[in-house]
Amino acid sequence: MLILNAPEAEFKADDHAEGYEFNPNSDVVESIFKAGYHFRDLGTAQVRAISRAVREMAPDITAHLGSSWRVINVKSWSVRSDTVQQGPNAWHLDGFPVGTFKVMVYLTPIGKATGTTEIRLADDSTTILEGGSGTYLLFDPSVIWHRGVAPTEAATERTHIEITLMRSAATDLRYAHGGLNSAYPRLPWARRPIYPAD
Repeated sequence: MLILNAPEAEFKADDHAEGYEFNPNSDVVESIFKAGYHFRDLGTAQVRAISRAVREMAPDITAHLGSSWRVINVKSWSVRSDTVQQGPNAWHLDGFPVGTFKVMVYLTPIGKATGTTEIRLADDSTTILEGGSGTYLLFDPSVIWHRGVAPTEAATERTHIEITLMRSAATDLRYAHGGLNSAYPRLPWARRPIYPAD
């Protein structure tokens, strides 16, 4: 509920940390993200809640990746029934460096009516994710074609947290936020904008 009740944050194309890759097409990016995408302004309480969730998921993430990793960016936003099928809601690959993964944590139930994520499998078939609040997906967004799916039910909102991870020499669970228009650090050893969670 802390994230769901967080105030909205205005998406600005220049909201990216130094040393991070970002989308330079400012006019296009802003027009897409202002068409039904609603970002969250995550304060101290939300950062603490997300950090607790990361600690809880950490053993499973490590087991699936088979390596140590670190958090490199965290964002949260909502998708409503009026959201355009562009940007994250169009089929895409993220184009991240090898060893970069995403964890999508869904704070609301996901499915056709409530909004979800659709992925394309190796045989070119597609499947949508379905589940209750707290369902999460760990995947390589630069290998698996995917897209967000807006809710079909009016006045319904799908809210999630997007946690971007990168393989590293040692696991580092500290919360990092590179900005709403940031993707990943250009250099794997670059300093991250770390925020204390305690």
